[in-house]
Amino acid sequence: MTAGRRATVLAGHVTGAASGTQLAAQPTLSLNASSIYHGLLGDLKLDSRNVGMLVAKVIAAHGVKHVFTLVGGHISPLLVGCEKLGIKVADVRHEVTAMFAADAVARLTGVPGVALVTAGPGVTNTITAVQNCALAQSPVVLIGGAAPSLSQGRGALQDIDQMSVIAPIVKKAWRVLAVRDFVPVMREAFQLAASGVPGPVFVEFPLDVLYGPMAVGSSLGLFDMQPKKKIKPEDIPRVIVPSPETCSKKEWVESRTVNENIFTEVKNKPPFPMETAFRFLIKTVYADAPWEAIDKDTLDFGPLPLNVPAPTAASVSQIVGMLKKAKRPLLLIGSQAMLTSEITGPRGKKKAGPDELAEAVRALGVPSFLGGMARGLFGENHPMHIRQNRREAMAKCDLLIMAGVVPDFRLDYGRSLPKKAPIVTINRSERDLTLNADFAGMWKPTMTLQADSCHFLVELAAAMKGATPAPEWAGELKAAEVAKEAGNEAKGSEPASGQSGQQLVNPIAACYAIDKVMPKKDVIIVADGGDFVATAAYTLRPREPLGWLDPGAFGTLGVGGGFALGAKLARPDKEVWLLWGDGSCGYSVAEFDSFTRHNAPVIAVVGNDACWSQIERDQVPMFGSSVACPLAYTSYDKVAEGFGGKGFCVGADGQYDARQVEEVLREAQSCAQQGAAVLVNIHIGKTDFREGSISV
Repeated sequence: MTAGRRATVLAGHVTGAASGTQLAAQPTLSLNASSIYHGLLGDLKLDSRNVGMLVAKVIAAHGVKHVFTLVGGHISPLLVGCEKLGIKVADVRHEVTAMFAADAVARLTGVPGVALVTAGPGVTNTITAVQNCALAQSPVVLIGGAAPSLSQGRGALQDIDQMSVIAPIVKKAWRVLAVRDFVPVMREAFQLAASGVPGPVFVEFPLDVLYGPMAVGSSLGLFDMQPKKKIKPEDIPRVIVPSPETCSKKEWVESRTVNENIFTEVKNKPPFPMETAFRFLIKTVYADAPWEAIDKDTLDFGPLPLNVPAPTAASVSQIVGMLKKAKRPLLLIGSQAMLTSEITGPRGKKKAGPDELAEAVRALGVPSFLGGMARGLFGENHPMHIRQNRREAMAKCDLLIMAGVVPDFRLDYGRSLPKKAPIVTINRSERDLTLNADFAGMWKPTMTLQADSCHFLVELAAAMKGATPAPEWAGELKAAEVAKEAGNEAKGSEPASGQSGQQLVNPIAACYAIDKVMPKKDVIIVADGGDFVATAAYTLRPREPLGWLDPGAFGTLGVGGGFALGAKLARPDKEVWLLWGDGSCGYSVAEFDSFTRHNAPVIAVVGNDACWSQIERDQVPMFGSSVACPLAYTSYDKVAEGFGGKGFCVGADGQYDARQVEEVLREAQSCAQQGAAVLVNIHIGKTDFREGSISV
């Protein structure tokens, strides 16, 4: 490795810069320094410009409009850089929320989300959200501060081996140890996050790399640093004028604002070890730094080409033959199919996303079940969208096509897939194409196609040239759905009792009231909870593509605050409805402070049954105890008001009629339309709906 190029190899990831590059000659010293300082620094250049601008420029060049953070001193240069470029810096009350918000923005915009967190606990607080991104296949760039590289392992503040903690759950992790590597590493991070199977990546910037030579020299005792208001006339001769300035010391001081820091020479020669450390940093960290790119666009900050697996003409042709023969074909469409990308496929270079996917599936005329982010693909209702009885439909089909679907616990590990009908699975992930296929004969794919499933279905629809299955099959499935939903709606009129036997709002009736009040378009539903949210999934009808956000396969509670904030900032023209169980509400209700400060009028609805009901349903019959399941009918509406929002409560005073729920929801909706974040606390009772439904 060439002298001055430091890199770390960890868990299969190379962090830092590539080796083999010769260091450029150092630029000429450009400051007014005493002979002591000239002897210390030689011909080295000191520059006070914010190198964090280089990172911010890459973020901006990739189309990022919002970044999410909880402020910390280790990352201040990055936050200030983003602010200067007009990127909205949305600060939140917990780092996990920052990551969840970035995840939501990525899903809704197709542009990788960005979260910035401080060192140590700032990074470790994101771990749950990082893994959630990984399993949800959401492209997010997480940027973390770190203790100074020279102080790591020496007891520095918030020092931890972050790379060992986070590397196993991201696509790649970089530790950036030289300013010259800021731009190439960040561009690669964005590229990798969105390529292939999307997912999170992590970039670490140690403090002494990010803060620049003047601030670092001050921390080593080589310079004094104090605000202009404390500079005395006798200090002027010791003032250091940083590069690229050429004015006099007095002129430099006079040009600064009253609270701006001024660097001065120390009165005594610095200790030799500190000199040596600083010279080492100057020759490695700041060597060949692209200072001019901070002020001018002398580098390419923009996106690199993405690697997206494209369908082949041969594979499309094979499925055309199978589909034309099928009498009862079925489509399962998952979250991965909602990704927007550009590929070179059988019909040349094409860009496709949710809108093109919806048009293609309608043209195919194949009955479809939608899962995860695919909910809402056809709008509120469509003859080809089947919402109920998926297991029974798969048992009857004679061809099953799985597009971006993972045969995990949600499909009973593949056991619920048909045993006789041919199964075609399309996925960007080679692993997910055959997950559980080799485990005790769970299922057996007929064809596996590693390709982008959105583009595949678009190409398939074009190749079918309007040919569709007989409509009787879809009609049969739709009739069964209508009957099932009529039964569900009838259950909404049944009494529902609370912990003490008091009659409360029926949770099914509450969900139908929500569905009735929500607008028919321009609405995003955020789902964060267990029993109540699962009930909502059976009853609510997402209105449009990308109109439903849930955590995904990790089943994470606590996504609500971050998802809702990200959704409202990314799509301010849409109503954002956040559905919380009372258990999950406790994770992020403090983000009502963030909703209020960032002008994000979210409508949150809490299904409050004073219990972790999803767990209690099975724990009590299996073990005879509800230990750790009961909660209290907490006044979450008052909590929201304490954080600056508006709160409503219904059901607590014998108001359990669905019409009363609807009236309160409309009042809350009106408040949100006037700019207030709102929480509606609905006291719901228990029913036998979804008994025995826990999935593990």
